[in-house]
Amino acid sequence: MMQVRQVVFFAPAEALFVRIKIAVLLGVFLGLPVILYQLWMFIAVGLTQTERRVVMMLLLARMGLVSPATLAGTRRYAILLIVILAAVLTPGTDVISQLLMAVPTYALYELSIWLARLVAPRPSSYVEPVVE
Repeated sequence: MMQVRQVVFFAPAEALFVRIKIAVLLGVFLGLPVILYQLWMFIAVGLTQTERRVVMMLLLARMGLVSPATLAGTRRYAILLIVILAAVLTPGTDVISQLLMAVPTYALYELSIWLARLVAPRPSSYVEPVVE
């Protein structure tokens, strides 16, 4: 024989409030991508391109998609790319203008490594017990 289970409410309005809470939570959960996108579009208008990159780097490091070790490990390639871009993007051929573009860009790269170290998720210190 099949057993029938019923939900029990202890207050008259509790059934209504449970349904409202479920509806609000589902609405926030399903609408969160759009809400976050709209929030970012509102904030991004007031930021410069460099500030936007710092915010995206912080978010990527906080989510664990970019690690400080990865950024530090690719430092040589970043320096090479920065120097090449500085040589291509500067209007003149003099070394001073290339350095004036490359040095602050590399400083921002190093700053992103330090910021990623601050916000990156820490590994758990939980050690799983050994069962013998």
